[in-house]
Amino acid sequence: MPLHLQPREGRFSRRRPLWIALVIAFSWAVGGANGGRGQEITAAISSGPDVSSLIRARVKELGYPDEVGDQFVQLVTPWNPGHWKRRLDQSRRRQAEGKDTASDVSRVQSQVLDEIRRRLAESFEQVDGKSDKYHLHRILEFRQSQCLGNCQLLIVLGGAVGLDVRPLDVMLPAKGGLGEHMFHSASIVRLADGSVRMVDQRWDLDSPPFVFTEHYGREGIHWRLLDDSNPLGLHRQVRLRDLRGLKADVWTSIGYSRLKASRFDDARDFFARAHEHDPESTFTLLALAQIAVADGKSDEVDALLAKSLQLDPERAVVHAFCARLAAGAGRLRDALAAYNVAILLFPESPDALYERGLVHRDLGNEEAAIADLTESLRIGPQHGLALVARGSIYAKKGEHSLALADLDAAIAVDSSAAIAHLQRGVVLAHLGRKEEARQSIEASIGSDPESRRRAEAAIQRFGL
Repeated sequence: MPLHLQPREGRFSRRRPLWIALVIAFSWAVGGANGGRGQEITAAISSGPDVSSLIRARVKELGYPDEVGDQFVQLVTPWNPGHWKRRLDQSRRRQAEGKDTASDVSRVQSQVLDEIRRRLAESFEQVDGKSDKYHLHRILEFRQSQCLGNCQLLIVLGGAVGLDVRPLDVMLPAKGGLGEHMFHSASIVRLADGSVRMVDQRWDLDSPPFVFTEHYGREGIHWRLLDDSNPLGLHRQVRLRDLRGLKADVWTSIGYSRLKASRFDDARDFFARAHEHDPESTFTLLALAQIAVADGKSDEVDALLAKSLQLDPERAVVHAFCARLAAGAGRLRDALAAYNVAILLFPESPDALYERGLVHRDLGNEEAAIADLTESLRIGPQHGLALVARGSIYAKKGEHSLALADLDAAIAVDSSAAIAHLQRGVVLAHLGRKEEARQSIEASIGSDPESRRRAEAAIQRFGL
C-alpha cells in the first residue's frame, strides 16, 4: 500500500467514527483477511448509518450548514445511492470472507464510480472556473459546477457510498496550460487493489486504474509524471490533498468574493482560516499576499511570495504577481524578468503578454511592446486594454490609421471604455476629422466623469 495515498496524521481521518475507520482500513488492504477480521468488517458495515446521514455529515465536515446537506440528499435520493453502498459493502464482505479478491472489489468500485460520474455529468453543467459555482449551495441550486465543485460533489457522494476519493491540486494538466491565472482541482479514487483512478470532469479526464508510484515521482510537495508521452492522459504534475485542503480552497474562493466586494476584513478572515487548513496552498498564499498588499505590509508580501515560489516554482501566476508588484514599484527591469519567466511557463497568457508589453513601452522598447500586445490579441482578440495600449503606441509613432483601427475595436469590445474614446478623439484630431474628434472626446466624459479634465485639455489643445 503506497504510503503517500494515506491521510496525514490528524487531518483526513480526524474525528472519524470507529466504524468508518474500520471500513476504510479494510478498503486500503491489498491482500485477504482472516476470519476474525472478516467478522469485524461485516459487523462494522451492517451497523453503519445510511447514505443520507453520511452525505449530511460530509457536507457539514466541509463547513456548510445543514440545509446544504438536505439539498444534496434531495438531489441524489432518486439515484438510489443506497444501492451503490450495498454493492460496495457486499464486495468488501465477500473479500473479508475470502470469497473475492481485492481485484474483484476494485472492479465493483470502478463500476460504481462510473455510475456516479455519469449521474453527475448528466445533472451538472460545466461552467467557467472563475464562476461562483464553487459553493456547494449554489452548485446544487443552479445545477452548475466548475472544478472545485466537481471535486466536492464526488468526494461527498463517493465517500458516502464507500469510495475513497481524494482531492488533487493540479499544477500541470494533461496537456497545454490551465488557462489564464487558473488554479485547478481534480480527484483521485483509491481502489482496493492499491491502484487509483484519476477523474476530472472539467478536463474530460477519466483514467483507467493505474499504480500511482509507477507513473509519478515525488518532487517536494508535488508529484510529477515520469513518462512525457503520457499514454494514460494523466495530469502531469499534481499535489495530493485531503479534506482539509479541499475546504481551504472553498474558503479561499469565498474570501476572493469578499475581496472583490472590498470587504477586506472578511476576506482576510477566510484566507487566514484556509491557510491554517492547508499551509502549502499557493492559491491561498497568493490571496494572503493580496491582502498584505492592501495593508501595505511589504515584508509580509515578500515572505508570502517567496514561500509560494519555493513550494510551486512552476506556477506562472506567481511570477506574474511578482512582476506586477515590481512594475507598480517602478522596478521595470525586475518586472520584465519576472514576466519573462511567467510567459515561458505559460506562453498562452494574454494578460501577462499585455502587461509585459506595457513594461516594454515604459522602457522605451516600442517594437517589443507592439509585438507582445499583438501576441496577446492573437490569443485573446477581445482584450480591450491591449487594443487601447497598442493603439496608443501606434498614435505616438504617427501611425494614426493603425491606431484608429485598434481604438475602434476597443470601443466595440467595451463601449464604456473612457480611455478608448479619449484616445480615439485625439487620433481623429490628428487625422483632421475635428467634428468626430470632439464627439469621441466628449463620449469619454459620458463614460467616466473623472476624465473631464483630460478631455477638456485635449479639446483645447486641438482647437475643437
